[in-house]
Amino acid sequence: MQRILYNFSIQCYGLLIASASLFDKKAKKRYLGDYHFKSIVFEKTESKLIWFHCSSLGEFEQARPVIEALKERHPAIQLLISFFSPSGFEPRKNYALADYVTYMPLDTIENATDFVNYFKPDVAIFMKYDFWPTFLMELKNQHIPVISLGTKLKSGSFILKARFLYLQEAVKAIKLFVTQDVESEKLLRKAGFANVKLGGDTRFDRVAQLSHSLFDDTLITDFVSNATLTIVLGSCYEPEESFVLPILSKYPNVKFVLVPHDIHSSHKALWREKGGSQIAFYTQAEANGTLAEKQILYVDTIGLLGKLYRIGDICMVGGAFKNKVHNVLEAAVYGKPVLVGANHADYPEVAKLVKAGGAAEIKSRKQGVALISKLIEHPSTRGKMGERAAHFVREKTGATLRSIELIEPFL
Repeated sequence: MQRILYNFSIQCYGLLIASASLFDKKAKKRYLGDYHFKSIVFEKTESKLIWFHCSSLGEFEQARPVIEALKERHPAIQLLISFFSPSGFEPRKNYALADYVTYMPLDTIENATDFVNYFKPDVAIFMKYDFWPTFLMELKNQHIPVISLGTKLKSGSFILKARFLYLQEAVKAIKLFVTQDVESEKLLRKAGFANVKLGGDTRFDRVAQLSHSLFDDTLITDFVSNATLTIVLGSCYEPEESFVLPILSKYPNVKFVLVPHDIHSSHKALWREKGGSQIAFYTQAEANGTLAEKQILYVDTIGLLGKLYRIGDICMVGGAFKNKVHNVLEAAVYGKPVLVGANHADYPEVAKLVKAGGAAEIKSRKQGVALISKLIEHPSTRGKMGERAAHFVREKTGATLRSIELIEPFL
């Protein structure tokens, strides 16, 4: 009965996406994504095909260090990478190391059978908490080993609840859970899973890798050339943005790099009005020295944020006023003091960074202005906080190598 109800719900979800695709661009991409894999010209070779499935971009970035290390150690393997969300597929559809990049179609019996039969992967690696029961059962039926990598669970997760028998049966297809943290390892073992190993969080390795990459951007260099202090607002929403003007009125020599989470014309128009003559937009700027005269740089393009944190003296990471926190590790790795809102219950690394002294919470407008002011006026406080942030990241690297060593026996 549970399987019938699940299949029915997936079919209904598919109909909702199809309906939404008539007026929503992202829904249309997801709807067409069900058929994308059939457009790929695929040839099975003697090399093993490893399938990585990532729900979206964040999960891919977590898988990326493992993908790159695997390819370096086993250059002959073929790589298939699938995404569920257009937010993952669109930025990485041309990822150089992948032989094939596509969408994972909806979890129906027909789709799972067609997809697995089309590619016939030798190993399937699902990232984090993606457990698609129909796909898992199909992989099990075809004797294809499945690994859950970076597994991250809460006590209320579906696969841990005895009443969800269909999902629990499907999850038994997973040959190995490589967990992101000790808490997830304990939960799985308590639920009766013996095939569990602690791998760690590969995001620490990824940000450490990025921090060593070169970054030479003449526009950014021009903007900060005469700055006494720069504050980077990364993946920010309105609550984070609300601090810009009060701080600038108090400290006119401070500069802000504004990287919104959602970039759209109405938001740009709002900031064009707010910033007046003191704001510049990255995609419209010219490297002619005039950017040095501006106080706010609005970065209206994607792909730069992970590198931009390095130019900040203070970094505010967006989302924690609404429990949708961006990656605080991207800022912490550069030894920058990190500021976040206080709503981050679903992001334990934020609480751990705060506890380590590398980040601080903003709980109100008044307290936030006072906190930012303190960091601006006291370089030693900024320095100590930044050192703790960098140490927090450094001591947690190494998950990539541990994960590779656990995966390799299945290759």
